[in-house]
Amino acid sequence: MSQNNVSHDGIVKEVLEDGLLVEMKVTSACAACHAKSACMAGQGQTRLVKARTDNTEKIAAGDRVRVSMKASLGGKAVFLAYVLPLFILLGMLLLSMKLFDNELIAFGITVAALALYYICLKLFSKKIATEFVFYAEKY
Repeated sequence: MSQNNVSHDGIVKEVLEDGLLVEMKVTSACAACHAKSACMAGQGQTRLVKARTDNTEKIAAGDRVRVSMKASLGGKAVFLAYVLPLFILLGMLLLSMKLFDNELIAFGITVAALALYYICLKLFSKKIATEFVFYAEKY
C-alpha cells in the first residue's frame, strides 16, 4: 500500500457488479481527547462504503479487505466542508455589515449565502463523489 493512501480494514458485505459493499468499523483518533463524550465523530460505529476493486471474482461476502483512499482527498474534503464555508461566512458577514448598517440584514444575507453554498454542494455531489473513490483489495 502506498504511503499516499489512507487505509482501513473492513469486511465485504456484498459483491456488486461495479465493486464491493464493505462494512468498516470506524475508529477515530479521539480516544485520548477530553471532549470525546460530547463529540459525535463516529467512534465505535460501523459504516458501509462502496469500494472499487480489480478482482471482484476473487472476493466473496465475508472476506476481509483493506479499503484505501488517496490521502490528499482528506484535505480536499476538509476544505469543501469546513474551510470554504468559514470563508463564505466571514466574508459575507463582513461585506454585508459594511454595505448595510443593520445586523439582522447582514445575518440574513450571510445565512442565505451559506445555504446557497450547501445547495450548490448538494447539486454537484455526484460529480464530487466521482473524485472521492475508495479502493478495496483482499489481504
